[in-house]
Amino acid sequence: LLRQMAEEDQTRVEEEARLARQAAASEAAASKRQAEAAGVVARHIAMISAKVRGNTRLPDNLTGNPEVRCLVKLLPTGEVKSVQVTRSSGNVAYDEAVVRAIEKSSPLPLPDERDARVAFVPELSFVHRPK
Repeated sequence: LLRQMAEEDQTRVEEEARLARQAAASEAAASKRQAEAAGVVARHIAMISAKVRGNTRLPDNLTGNPEVRCLVKLLPTGEVKSVQVTRSSGNVAYDEAVVRAIEKSSPLPLPDERDARVAFVPELSFVHRPK
């Protein structure tokens, strides 16, 4: 009876150890996926910024390096549904130029990876500076 109890205890300990290893491996895989998704998101934000920057026609009266923040509502295809200025740069002409540039840049380049795409759809908070 004691030997049977010892074997059951050993089996239970081995099973707990196996489950702990499995959980650690699963957590490591999830962290790796998150890091990969973050890298994909960063690359696509840079691609979107470059596309918008290429379509931005800066007003003549622009001085300094003003920042405008926009909320961009997107379709899953990357097409721009709407653009709203959430924090003005203080230069209305520049703000309007950035809104037009975002609209002209539609569709925006979005990642194929589902984990990364959720950072963009349905809304993207977009910060733009001329320099």
